[in-house]
Amino acid sequence: MIIVYKKLIKILEFVLECRPQFSFTWRGVQYTWNRLPQGWKHSPTICHGLIHAALEKSEAPEHVQYINDIIVWRNTAMEVFEKREKIIHILLKAGFAIKKSKVKRPAREIQFLEVKWHDGKHQIPAEVINKITAMCPPTNKRKHKPS
Repeated sequence: MIIVYKKLIKILEFVLECRPQFSFTWRGVQYTWNRLPQGWKHSPTICHGLIHAALEKSEAPEHVQYINDIIVWRNTAMEVFEKREKIIHILLKAGFAIKKSKVKRPAREIQFLEVKWHDGKHQIPAEVINKITAMCPPTNKRKHKPS
């Protein structure tokens, strides 16, 4: 089961004491962001941290969180449903909005970060492995550096 909260990044407001960190001057006038700028490269990291803090504070059930996904698992669909509802309740109580259409139903198989998970076992799809093995190894230091 996956809970997706992609749109959250667009609605994060800064508390007053953080706003000076996001001020800038343009043509001699000082401006301050009140919300995260759309597309700002650190937005997902901040979003992840806020969600993580809310879940830790409320002792959320065991889960995996990565940027805009939360995954929960158990032995039965009912147990997954109960964990999902607890996490959703924690996030709503903390002031986050969750789009119901983005909340997935319990499933025996999911794909997460290009890895397929089925009954607790993971498998990297053949097309991903083929893409990686088809890459040419770097021939000099410049090509070796990640961009």
